[in-house]
Amino acid sequence: MFLKTLWSLRLLCALCGYEKDFQLKNKLTKQQLKTGTANRKELAGKIPHGISNKEDKKMMKKPLPFGAFLLEKKLITEKDLMDALDFQAKSKTPVGKIAMLNGNLSQVQVLEILDTQLGFYPLHFRFGEIGLQRGYLDQGNLSDILERQKILRLYLGEALLKLRKMEYETAERALSEYERLISPDKLPVMSIRIF
Repeated sequence: MFLKTLWSLRLLCALCGYEKDFQLKNKLTKQQLKTGTANRKELAGKIPHGISNKEDKKMMKKPLPFGAFLLEKKLITEKDLMDALDFQAKSKTPVGKIAMLNGNLSQVQVLEILDTQLGFYPLHFRFGEIGLQRGYLDQGNLSDILERQKILRLYLGEALLKLRKMEYETAERALSEYERLISPDKLPVMSIRIF
């Protein structure tokens, strides 16, 4: 039961576009969390029960995430979305690898930072924080590394294509329609990268 609730919570987070599960936890009623029965319309840009302050309302008015759009159009299933989100998380380029490629850290320094991270288990300190603390990185280096990590990230559409959950033509049409939906006055600027 716990895993089902956890899976439902993660799916709800994906639909809302939240980065962290914990941010959503306070936005839904206990019954919705317990049963995983939050209405998709509540999650797709509308304000769920329990949100009262202006900042939370403003945050909920951001554009519908691409994954939620694909679900609403029935182009993918909830399982497809979860698989793609897991694939995205696993394919994230580690900060240490980018730092080595940029020449900011040596392999020995990366291993020392990773060893420090493991030594603090179950507490989790970020790689960059440890690098700053040890003096291996400065704030400028870390900012550049994190910016590069964002550039190298795998987009949801790319993950769905790599997992063969969507055909390329379907993904392109969906992305084009999504762009018109979120910014009808702008020309399309997004595209799906093929590797």
